[in-house]
Amino acid sequence: MGRVTALVLASGLLAACGGPGPGDVVHEVLSALEASRGSDSSEALQVAYEQLASATRGELDARAARASEALGTKVRPWDVIRFDGFVEGNRVSDVETIETDGDTAVVQVRFAWVVPSDEAGPGVAPEAVRLNLVREDGQWRVALPLAQEAPR
Repeated sequence: MGRVTALVLASGLLAACGGPGPGDVVHEVLSALEASRGSDSSEALQVAYEQLASATRGELDARAARASEALGTKVRPWDVIRFDGFVEGNRVSDVETIETDGDTAVVQVRFAWVVPSDEAGPGVAPEAVRLNLVREDGQWRVALPLAQEAPR
């Protein structure tokens, strides 16, 4: 079974049990982003896109529309997701829900670097990123921080 299929099945099981919590959703997004690295398929990025907050999806939709117009070809919103300024390592070491307040939550993600010559552990101290989530239509969604676009 492929990683993306497993992600979709896991999402379905969590939804049947009352839905995933904020940390679970962040983990799903990070797993999908990781699955997309080095892949020619954008299926995993689409899985991540579907877990994003409507404001984040709206911004990605607008960026994709501008790219489509500039390139003269259809660019899908999940194909413009970028990792810069977000992923602070090459593996996730911990995902922790820091705060939940009604329809908002904050999740801290700790990343670590694995040095190729020492695959046994992190080569540099883990770095952390805090992600905001919002509950939309009863489901937690990630407000992914997007890098600023270059001025046109």
